Amino acid sequence: MPTRIATRDEEMLRPREAKFVAAYLESLNPEQAAKEAGYAGGGLALTRRPRIRRALKTRMDRALKGREVTTERIIDEYAKIAFANIDDFVDEDYQTRTKPGRRAMAAVQSVKTTYAKDKDGFDTGVKSNEIRMYSKLDALNGLARVYGMFRDKLEVDVDLGGRLERAFEKLETIEADAREVQDENPTR
Repeated sequence: MPTRIATRDEEMLRPREAKFVAAYLESLNPEQAAKEAGYAGGGLALTRRPRIRRALKTRMDRALKGREVTTERIIDEYAKIAFANIDDFVDEDYQTRTKPGRRAMAAVQSVKTTYAKDKDGFDTGVKSNEIRMYSKLDALNGLARVYGMFRDKLEVDVDLGGRLERAFEKLETIEADAREVQDENPTR
């Protein structure tokens, strides 16, 4: 039977699975994490293994817990970008407002200030600001997905008392065990 390791509040993982989880959380790249953990590839498939999926969720939840990252806060940040308005940044004469406000500034990616120079290279006192905003379209798409306005896949809600899900998890675990044994004994 392969050796398994676990951290507090996590189920048992094989050593390579634990390495994969740690590497994935560092890079968020499943293929790179798989290679770092000693797998030949198939990082995306590894993220689908129930045991690994649960370990990733547990570790991500733990990492986000102290940072006040909540669904509501993420949606609010999307909304700040999606509903930002140019009137928050310039007045009727298209002059930059001195204090656009904290909520409006959340939509700003960068500000570039340029000072005009005279022919001798001295500052004329005239300045211009270039305000670059985060993508409004990306934020709107993000919000639309959160609220289920776009469907990337068909969702079917059938309650079988969890039996089908447990059967698939068991099958995936058996397949993972078989692959692990095969990887450990490549001569067979």
